Amino acid sequence: MSEEKTIFLTSGASDVGVATIKKLVNAGYKTYGVVYNRDEAEIIRAVNGIPVFSLPNHAGELRAMIAMSKAKVVVHLAPLAANHPPFSPPSYTPDQITQETVALLEAAKAADVNFFIHGSYTLLYGHTNGETVDESSPLTKASDPLVAAGILAEKAVIKSELPYCILRTGYIYSPNSEAIHKLDRALKSSSAVFTSEGYAGWVYADDVANAVLKAIEKQPEGEIFNIVDDTPATTAEFVQYLCEAQGIEPPGAVSSILKMFSRNPNPTLLGFSAKPSNNKAKAYLEWSPRFKDYRQGIDDLLLEWRAQINVN
Repeated sequence: MSEEKTIFLTSGASDVGVATIKKLVNAGYKTYGVVYNRDEAEIIRAVNGIPVFSLPNHAGELRAMIAMSKAKVVVHLAPLAANHPPFSPPSYTPDQITQETVALLEAAKAADVNFFIHGSYTLLYGHTNGETVDESSPLTKASDPLVAAGILAEKAVIKSELPYCILRTGYIYSPNSEAIHKLDRALKSSSAVFTSEGYAGWVYADDVANAVLKAIEKQPEGEIFNIVDDTPATTAEFVQYLCEAQGIEPPGAVSSILKMFSRNPNPTLLGFSAKPSNNKAKAYLEWSPRFKDYRQGIDDLLLEWRAQINVN
């Protein structure tokens, strides 16, 4: 297999990583994914990817693994671990996002990589009072640490002198998303769930994987794309439909009372409201989301959950 058909990606065992490996393998790519333990390695092997062990912030180790794989395209999915729906604390710290991005860029340059795809997020547009934003819109100056780290990581990619493109995704969800499982358990136990009426972009993990494939094939150097579904929605709408689709009571008085004694895990992010447009990705990448809105995505993930129950 040629080097052009070999891909190296970070966060391979995450829900979006697994979806991407499946997509790339089916398209004929030999795909290496960074893992941190044996359990993650088994997850990648199960979808015919090749696990590689490396410290995510160690440029020397990453360079050796990229060189070993002979990959000429690197896909940095690790920052997307922090881009789950904001119903629980981010699973990635701001320092991880910046340090791991800088280390991977250094490794990719040393390994003579031809193209770098960076996973980012549409949260970087911040609060626009619900107005539509596109890739030309200014980024927020809000002081949220996660957002600041995302902006710094993008700047590092742009200044790296590597050919690159950036995929800014909406909130990513899937049947295997731990954040969605936590949300579901909270709803079914009448625990406090914080939502807002602020708009945000959403995207199913499989649709992110397809966008990565399109970016690998087209390699649009120096471009930034919003990877979101066609329907910006509020967190309140997302939660409401997840409840309705399962026939459970949406958060009501009990949740409201519990909120008085609970800590909002993402007060800044829940205060944002913006409607990211995906028109550029449709035009330049010829990408379009299979799941046009969060309702279609939730319906699919519930079908997958039911299938998993039936199998078990």
